[in-house]
Amino acid sequence: MIPSKTSNSRSIREHAKLLKMSSRIGPTNNVLYFGDTVDVRICPKNGLSTFTRLYQILHDDSDIDQAEKRYIDIEQNASRINPPFREDTIKIAIRRDPVERYKSAIRYIHRNRDKRFHIDELEILDPHFFSQSYYMGHLDDYDFVFPLSEMKNALSLIFDNVEQNVMSRDDMCLMWENRSENDIEFTSEELTTVQEKYSIDYIRGWY
Repeated sequence: MIPSKTSNSRSIREHAKLLKMSSRIGPTNNVLYFGDTVDVRICPKNGLSTFTRLYQILHDDSDIDQAEKRYIDIEQNASRINPPFREDTIKIAIRRDPVERYKSAIRYIHRNRDKRFHIDELEILDPHFFSQSYYMGHLDDYDFVFPLSEMKNALSLIFDNVEQNVMSRDDMCLMWENRSENDIEFTSEELTTVQEKYSIDYIRGWY
């Protein structure tokens, strides 16, 4: 007996809940599908919060957890040859200097968790410290790769290519706020340590 589309969707959703309980964001599930035309690869500390807020606004999926929604979208719509992307879409990613991204990760951890990290703890298994290469592969996988400082250009590209009647271009671009935060000063030795740890990102152009 061939399962109905409804029962298949229910099975995928149940699988998504189990997946969420046992795993974190990673290269197989870190894409947001905007309309039928744009795929955005998300990465912690590279505008992830802005993209996920925009996705929630445009899709109005308040009845389902976003991690579940991403998994369901990928299971149902991703290319079977080049997942997690869809076929014939505009593929977007954001790049960021690895040292600045690392500093931002430290600030995030200090704000949101009862934990303090030292430079020597770079290998700690927290997704905010995983490399951009881990999350996003190679730059030539994408049609557009914007530096974080040009996040508004990425949002404007989404506006130009996704049919929606929820937001104006200005409102969409204003979702990005590049907050000025207290800088974290590294010694020359610490700076070298971080750069060496993320050498793969510098080699691949994620800076």
